[in-house]
Amino acid sequence: MLSLIGFLLILMGSVNMAWFLFWALLAWSGTAGAQLSKKVGTDNADTDKNIKLGKQIKEEAFRKFTISAALVIGGLILSHFGS
Repeated sequence: MLSLIGFLLILMGSVNMAWFLFWALLAWSGTAGAQLSKKVGTDNADTDKNIKLGKQIKEEAFRKFTISAALVIGGLILSHFGS
């Protein structure tokens, strides 16, 4: 039973890690595009706001990524002790 709980934690953590990495990648690409448009000179009034928003989303996604990594590690430990 303990190994099943560990497996479920590993599964939940892995899916969450993939989801938050996807969001971090989207935030990174959006921020990079806004910074590029600012360098090229095609920026608009919302460019600075979009850069800030992208950085905030990226920081939040990485914070949640570390929580998901802790879930995976906890699941590995439970799975090891359960088997």
